[in-house]
Formats: sequence, structure tokens, C-alpha cells
Amino acid sequence: EEGLFGVPTSRDGVRLVIGHALINPKHGLLGCDVSGAYLQTELKGRKVFIHLPRFLWPDSWFDEQGNPLYRSPVMEVFRAIYGLQRSGFDWLDHANVVVKHHSWNRVRDSAEFMIVKVTGEGTFLFAAYVHDFIAGGPLGPLRAELEKLRVPKGEHVPAGSMVFAMDEPEAVSRFLGMEVSGPFILPIGEYLGAGALVERRMAV
Repeated sequence: EEGLFGVPTSRDGVRLVIGHALINPKHGLLGCDVSGAYLQTELKGRKVFIHLPRFLWPDSWFDEQGNPLYRSPVMEVFRAIYGLQRSGFDWLDHANVVVKHHSWNRVRDSAEFMIVKVTGEGTFLFAAYVHDFIAGGPLGPLRAELEKLRVPKGEHVPAGSMVFAMDEPEAVSRFLGMEVSGPFILPIGEYLGAGALVERRMAV
């Protein structure tokens, strides 16, 4: 498991999503934050156990006088908690399963988490940087597609659910330190080049 790690979208990948949104005046750019993304993910691989600090122990672990019934109890970890070697890998693998369930497809020949969906209403491009999602495409239909992927932030998501608990999609003005609401994140010539590159990379 030492070699396992999640591959989020690079800055160049994010630029492709932004370029796809900006080269068409009818397109928009939306972002979402998946709260506690790793904790919505089942931990795979070998079993992991942790010691709980005493202040987190349930009442059932003490006798009537308040004395601990156990010396050093441990609990099995079932979710991909932050800090474990494979948690990022399991999270992006889970995210891939969820979006594929909703008919999104990975961009061919890309190790990054970039996905595309083509419908009668247009072409949508989506990228994930850990728990931050960004997507571009025809604005109204894009919002509807992202709503299919979510339940409200804070809602419990049982293991195996084909949705994320995440924020409502909102217009993006900055992502990974890149300003996207101003005139240029790239010179116009590079915008046009990005458009052609998007078309090549989105073939599935």
C-alpha cells in the first residue's frame, strides 16, 4: 500500500475546464466543496485500528463509579480518515465510481481526475482537486447535472451511496489561486489552443 496515492487534477487540467467554460459565451463555470470527502469513503485494504482518547470513550466503557472497564481499547477504522497512506487513493476511486454511476466518463489517456459527459444539452467537463470540484459547460444543464451528484452538506451519506454530501454548486471566481472571473487566466491565443486541446482529450 505504500505506493498508493490519489492523483488529483493538475493546474493544467483545471485550465482545460476553465478554457472549456470560457470559450463559449453560453457556458458557465461552477464549483463545489465536498465536506469531509475522505470520511464519505470506505477504507479498503488491510484493516486499521486506532486508540481512542479517553474523552471520546462512550459511557458503556466505564462502570457505575466512572472507572474504565478497559485498559487500552482500540476500534477498527471503516472510513478513509485523513492521514492514512491510502485514503486519498480510496477517495478518488470512490468519486470515480459515483460519477460513473451518473454516466460521466474519465477523460481518455489521463491519469488525472478529469471526467466528461456528453448529452443532448451539451458537453460538460469536470475536474477534482482533492475535495474541491470544478466543472464547465452549458450553465443551466451543468447545474442540474451537478445536483444529481449531491445531497446537502452535512447530511449523512451511508457507505456505498452514489452521491456526495457537498455544497450547492456556485459560480467560481478563483480556483487553486487562479483568477477566473477577470478577463484572462491565459492569453486569448492560449484560450483558443485550450479549446482544441479539450476537444482532443475529451474523446472517450
